Amino acid sequence: MLSECLQHRAQVLAEMLIEQQTTIRELAKETGLSKSLIHKAFQEHLPKNTELYAMVHRLLRFNRKIAPFRGGHSTSRIHRAKWQR
Repeated sequence: MLSECLQHRAQVLAEMLIEQQTTIRELAKETGLSKSLIHKAFQEHLPKNTELYAMVHRLLRFNRKIAPFRGGHSTSRIHRAKWQR
């Protein structure tokens, strides 16, 4: 029963992540769950060898790949806001 609930939650989180094309951090803020809990749900409760698992894995790899660029944009945005005050 509990494992079914955890699998369902992992599936819902995965569908939200893919639908919104977002990051784990943004998904965690939206759902009120921790980033580590979401990672654990994907790793332990999302059935492997399914299309949904593959799509989540691809999106997480993509997010990891572009993280340095995203971080640079955030930093420049923060500094720009400070200088405009």
